[in-house]
Amino acid sequence: MNTQNPDRFLTPVLKNDQWGFIDLNGTLVIPFGYDYAYGFSDGLAEVMINKKWGVIDKSGTQIVPCIYDKVVSFIEDMASVITDGKYGIVDKNGTLVVPCIYDYATWYSEGMAAVMKDGKWGFIDKNGMLVVPCIYNEAELYREGMAAVKKDDKWGFIDKNGTLVIPCMYDYTSLYIEGMAPVMKDNKWGFINKNGTLVIPCIYDNAGYYSEGLACVETDGKMGFIDMNGTLVVPCIYDSVQYYQDGLALVTTEEKYGFIDKTGRLVVPCIYEYAEGFSDGLAMVYVDGKKGFIDKTGKLVVPCIYKTIFGFEDGLAKFVKVDKVGFIDKNGTEVVPCIYDDAVLYPQEGLIRVEKDGKFGFIDKNGKQILPIIYDYKDLYDEDFPLDYM
Repeated sequence: MNTQNPDRFLTPVLKNDQWGFIDLNGTLVIPFGYDYAYGFSDGLAEVMINKKWGVIDKSGTQIVPCIYDKVVSFIEDMASVITDGKYGIVDKNGTLVVPCIYDYATWYSEGMAAVMKDGKWGFIDKNGMLVVPCIYNEAELYREGMAAVKKDDKWGFIDKNGTLVIPCMYDYTSLYIEGMAPVMKDNKWGFINKNGTLVIPCIYDNAGYYSEGLACVETDGKMGFIDMNGTLVVPCIYDSVQYYQDGLALVTTEEKYGFIDKTGRLVVPCIYEYAEGFSDGLAMVYVDGKKGFIDKTGKLVVPCIYKTIFGFEDGLAKFVKVDKVGFIDKNGTEVVPCIYDDAVLYPQEGLIRVEKDGKFGFIDKNGKQILPIIYDYKDLYDEDFPLDYM
């Protein structure tokens, strides 16, 4: 058995239609023997043997045996597994906590997962106990200790004991965020708190979630923002808005994009053909069909010269030029040359997986080769894979 460092970076590689795992020195750490393998996440990787899926750790030990038709990624240390179209749950020890008896199972959220049986929804905890019986027509995931449920065409909320804290009386609702949930009644939207009190009356044509203390609302086709008391802080004058992030919200008017602060002041005027929200401190903007980036003061820090470029992550943005990809930094400097067929950033490891001429390898964020581009790969959804592998 392999006893390698569990923090060691391993990547799946293909040889003679079998998958194994190598480290960044090119050393084979987990032998070839899998029909398919995904990369490691949180120390575990999904693998397939004889068209059945399981999960291994970095020693190559099968934590979850390869006996399932599908394994869904671990969230909150639990994963859904599928056998003969039925869902169950395994923990990170590979124990089948919930047998494969449900028609569907979601991922866990706040220690609870929604399950469906015979067209009705309920919730199980991490011990596999059916805490909330399958009696609801629909159910949302738990957020802030509450889950929205639907019965007899109306929505309400249950707590983690399954108690119906807020009766099923609304035409629609969804998640609690920042202690408030949007609710719809008679085609108008308002907000309730966790006691079920209608804090904001149902007077709006549409409403979103609270973010940083403000929620977007719509009246007569125009959008603005209210605070927790229902005060209209930003008047409904915009054609569209997005949620606040780091004190700024993306807005549009007359088909132009800009950004406002939490007082409604236009920090970035609505002059752009298109814009996206801030990511890693910068926002993508379009001018004459070309893309660049602004900072939070509205300064254009990367000129609008790119036809295809992606948002910044960990200080880098991937761009495409003549069907090749490279990376720029936040100054617009090309730090990874545009010579690769594709590339994927691994921000936690400070690595970039690059592909060229049907082979892959790894470079660092400065473009220095870490693992030579000599290794084979094949996507599970390539046409060469038979459909019954999926």
